[in-house]
Amino acid sequence: MRVFKFGGISIASPGAIKNTAGVIRLYQPEVVVVSAMGKMTNAFESLVEAHVRKMNDKEEKYRVIRTFHLDVAQDLFQNNTEAIARITKLLDELKDKLDKPAFVNYQKAYDQIVPFGELLSSTILSLFLAGNNIPNQWLDARKWLRTDSHYREANVDDDQSEKLLRQFIKSGALNLTQGFIGGCDEGFSTTLGREGSDYTAALIASYLNAESVTVWKDVPGLLNADPNFIEDTVMLSHISYHEAVELAFYGAKVIHPKTIKPLQNSNIPLYVRSFNNMKAAGTVIDNETTWDEEITSFILKKNQVLLTLRTKDFSFMAEKHLHYLYGQFSSHGLKVNLMQNSAITLSVCFDEDHETLGTLLGKLAGDYEIRYNKGLDLITLRHYNEVAVRKVTTGRQVLLDQRSRITAQVVMR
Repeated sequence: MRVFKFGGISIASPGAIKNTAGVIRLYQPEVVVVSAMGKMTNAFESLVEAHVRKMNDKEEKYRVIRTFHLDVAQDLFQNNTEAIARITKLLDELKDKLDKPAFVNYQKAYDQIVPFGELLSSTILSLFLAGNNIPNQWLDARKWLRTDSHYREANVDDDQSEKLLRQFIKSGALNLTQGFIGGCDEGFSTTLGREGSDYTAALIASYLNAESVTVWKDVPGLLNADPNFIEDTVMLSHISYHEAVELAFYGAKVIHPKTIKPLQNSNIPLYVRSFNNMKAAGTVIDNETTWDEEITSFILKKNQVLLTLRTKDFSFMAEKHLHYLYGQFSSHGLKVNLMQNSAITLSVCFDEDHETLGTLLGKLAGDYEIRYNKGLDLITLRHYNEVAVRKVTTGRQVLLDQRSRITAQVVMR
């Protein structure tokens, strides 16, 4: 059994969907996992904000999403009124949710709206495959991927999900489902975090003892840097699970951070391949560590906040303070990308979030002196050397520099 995952770019247009159908026809995988189309997740996130904040442009944001998907459906299905009706029904269900008051809990409201991106894309692809003599079974991930109610970062119940998936899966057939989304026992939709479709594919593979997982991208494989950031990028043709976990942890966007664990636990190889050159080998990720240290990888995270806290009473920044502060970061939904502490100060770097930052600073202002900078870049270098560090820091102001034997991290403006 092989599991294929197609990201948003691979199904971003009618032409891309036809190309993806060609990949599926050529390789005949047993399970296909899809993301929302193109940049639609961003559009849905904007719609959620308009819905929750009761903004005047909510209807316009919905119309943009509706028009986009119906235009794709019209191009692909033309006179197939039944297929177009299926897409229209989903869009009408979305409109019904928008016509009702939003949940006060923003994360919960998000998870009831954004999953329609995956539901629409998977339905369109399923209908197109069926209309082109590629029979398939469409599976609603909300029915089999069982999670808790930690909205937007839901934790998966593996035992229950595996049992349900095995009940729904059709052996010897093509099964098509959504990545990124699931459902909780309360009957609401949940999501696994941005880029969570890779994680879904890995879970399916581990539950079904699959032979491999292939993630199809618009790049030849896993690159050592974003080409928009580093010009002379190099493909990592073969890396280990351990190296992939490290790259994902530091923010490499090709693979979701949680993806590797279920694959490594079951020793299932992960391939990253290009749908533009479907016969090229791409990148292999497995237990082999031979090539991990050959190439320096560069990972850029933009729009970072560097927050420095100093104890007002000059007490040591030791376990008691760290326990309290990390509890505050967690309760405010902030993920620390870098930390460094001295006798009485703690510096942390995290993704910029204006609303959350203001709330956090108000909470901490009584006990700590606070300094912070916004709009910064955090660059992580795996298997670095001095030449590589100079390459990214020359001409920049470095606010924080931290290095271990293998990894260097630099915060700059």
